[in-house]
Amino acid sequence: MPNIVVLNTLLCLLLLFETKASTSDNESFTFNGFRGANMSLNGLAEITSNGLLRLTNTSTEQKGHAFYPIPLHFNKSFSFSTTFVFAIVPRDPLESGHGIAFILSPNTILPGSISNQYLGLFNQSSNGNSTNHVVAVELDTILNNEFGDIDDNHVGIDVNGLRSVKAHTAGYFSDGTNRGFRNLSLTRWEQLVIHRDVKSSNVLLDGEMNARLGDFGLARLYDHGTDPQTTHVVGTLGYLAPELSKTGKGTTATDVYSFGAFLLEVACGRRPIDIQEEETMNMVDWVLDHWFKGTVMETVDERLGGKYAMEELELVLKLGLLCTHVVPSARPNMRQVMQFLDHDVELPDLSPDYMNVNKPRLEGYQGFNDFFMSYATSSDQAVLHTSTDEMSLLSG
Repeated sequence: MPNIVVLNTLLCLLLLFETKASTSDNESFTFNGFRGANMSLNGLAEITSNGLLRLTNTSTEQKGHAFYPIPLHFNKSFSFSTTFVFAIVPRDPLESGHGIAFILSPNTILPGSISNQYLGLFNQSSNGNSTNHVVAVELDTILNNEFGDIDDNHVGIDVNGLRSVKAHTAGYFSDGTNRGFRNLSLTRWEQLVIHRDVKSSNVLLDGEMNARLGDFGLARLYDHGTDPQTTHVVGTLGYLAPELSKTGKGTTATDVYSFGAFLLEVACGRRPIDIQEEETMNMVDWVLDHWFKGTVMETVDERLGGKYAMEELELVLKLGLLCTHVVPSARPNMRQVMQFLDHDVELPDLSPDYMNVNKPRLEGYQGFNDFFMSYATSSDQAVLHTSTDEMSLLSG
């Protein structure tokens, strides 16, 4: 059974978790967040109110375990793969705990296990015993000569003890192959993801109606502070930010624009671009016009039948308009978006001056339409997809 441990002065949060094992029944499990999840927890481990799995807090010399509660029955020859998103947050930037570990163990209780360099797995007398029957993948953030660590930032494979049978400096392959390996700090967020195709059909709902963003086929990974070097416009018409017609570069701001269009689509029950016989209606501009006329609630999807909280729906509409601001720097980042949705911060006043209403918003779209038509006819890498749900422009 898998187990995840975090120790000492580290705060570790897990956002999603997926494991697939080659067992007698080819078993697998996935957690898209942990709210309501059936987990076997001990030590300091807990599920937070927003669905994160927190393994420790800022207490020192402590540990936390989280086990999948149903045993997996492995064959004599077995394999498994696991994917999880996590954050390791030191209590003090100048200090560090020892790390975390994903483990396979015959028990959910690890008798006598201690924190610090033992990662909550073993102790002085049990470390290295063949009777442990434990396999672990350690994410180690402190160099410990006692166990022959290669450095203070590595991934190691441990069998029954903490002297890794295989270890490598933490990192990733930038091009998805065995070339382009880049080092990565386990305790610092160094990169950001630009999705480039945020839209309603890529937002998935789980059994508890929690939304998850999917389809990262067009996504790109970038270092913070670097200039995304994309060369083609990709995404879906109606969700594309106006500045893409000039720059062709997907950014966090263009993702925010797409998210804003998605918010308006959900609230209004309309497609972002509605192509009719005589004209093309842009939903973002339609909602904005109603906002300044004081009739924004007339844009609400009639199929909701009035079964909504007025202030919540107005917040979604205002936030959608703010995210689709024609000026990229005027859009909030996603951290601010969450603060608005959680009512931690009030939205700014969407006055005509603030929203640049005197500058026609359609200018950007007209420029993009000209660009799109010329690009689609001149490049064999552009493909136009049309359906009753969306119109997509995709290129490599």
